[in-house]
Amino acid sequence: MSIGIRGLVVATVIALAVLPAARARADEASEREEARKEFGAGQAADRQKDWQLAIEHYLRANDLVPHPNAMFNIATNYERLGKLREAAVWYQRYVEAAKDSPDRDKVIRTLRDLAAKPGTLTVRSIPNGARVLVDNTFVGVTPYSGHIRGGSHRVIIEHENQREEREAKIEFGEPAILDVTLRGASGTLRVEGEPVGALVTVDRMPAGSVPLTLGLAPGVHTVRVTQYGFAPYDTTAAINANQETVIDARLSRALGTIDGGRPKIQIGYLFGFGGGADLRGNGNSTLFLAELGARAGQYDASLRLGKIVGFTAIDLMVRWAITKGKISPFVGVGYTFIGNNDTGGSAASSGGGYTLSGGLRFDISRGDRYGLSIIAESGLRYYSGLDISEAGDAPTTESGLIVPIMTSVQVVYR
Repeated sequence: MSIGIRGLVVATVIALAVLPAARARADEASEREEARKEFGAGQAADRQKDWQLAIEHYLRANDLVPHPNAMFNIATNYERLGKLREAAVWYQRYVEAAKDSPDRDKVIRTLRDLAAKPGTLTVRSIPNGARVLVDNTFVGVTPYSGHIRGGSHRVIIEHENQREEREAKIEFGEPAILDVTLRGASGTLRVEGEPVGALVTVDRMPAGSVPLTLGLAPGVHTVRVTQYGFAPYDTTAAINANQETVIDARLSRALGTIDGGRPKIQIGYLFGFGGGADLRGNGNSTLFLAELGARAGQYDASLRLGKIVGFTAIDLMVRWAITKGKISPFVGVGYTFIGNNDTGGSAASSGGGYTLSGGLRFDISRGDRYGLSIIAESGLRYYSGLDISEAGDAPTTESGLIVPIMTSVQVVYR
């Protein structure tokens, strides 16, 4: 009996040792099968010349089971797409993974060729017209743009007695841009003003920030000073040899904004009119209101005057548009004054109450100066204190509830 138990224990231990290894082999086989399918899908995409889709399949195959063939195909397709730097990365991985491959030396030469692909060199300067020399060979004057071979190049920019040197590196056919401001020019431009830190561009090129002192060649130059939340300042500067020209640029806040350092809040005057009816439909149920007020961003406040179910009404309203979209739900609250001029009483009477409203605001246009909106709304209007007695009778007051539904048009002027 003891031998039988001992044998059972040994068999159990062996099974526990073998099962994980078997499971691991099954998972590995599943991953290899999935990688094979992804590689096949990549080849199919290659036949359709869909290089980007092929890359995606090869990448998934290589993630599952890394293989030099997938790496080579990824590199080749990146090269076909003109993404030479990405191609070089995968060619390098192929070289490291396939050390015994017969075409390894050819791939290494391809790597060198990709890095040495010619590209476009652009040289811009303040002032324009500076001589450009690449590796001590004159190639043109600024603004200059030309095709040069790959590699590192020594670029010299000369103007009169000024000289600047830069290094430009052209790799994988990618462009290189050099922006140079030549100091010690024949004349000087000084830009002062407010706000401090505003961007200064000269002849459409960034030159610095306020306050700025800059050497320029004699002649007329365009100057632009900009800062977010402020109106741009544009002018020209006539630069004379051995003289200083001063510009005092004081930017004003942009129209319709508050707090120029913060995002714009559009402010404008609004006027409009609307009509509708009382949903309760008792007697005279028509409504007509004219409106005058102001709008700031998602909020507006207005004074509304008109006729509501036979009464004269004056509303003081505040509304909030819940979203910033062209179509936005809104809610509103206000106080209403009600006048009763249509009774047979000895004198006109008045009362007051509250109004709650909600609905949709559709901004048909949102121009810098004008805007047009259509508003559909409903709500509750409660009033009390109206004298409804006939002449000679004891005063009798009335309270009531109106459920208006109306459409109005608003014009906003900024």
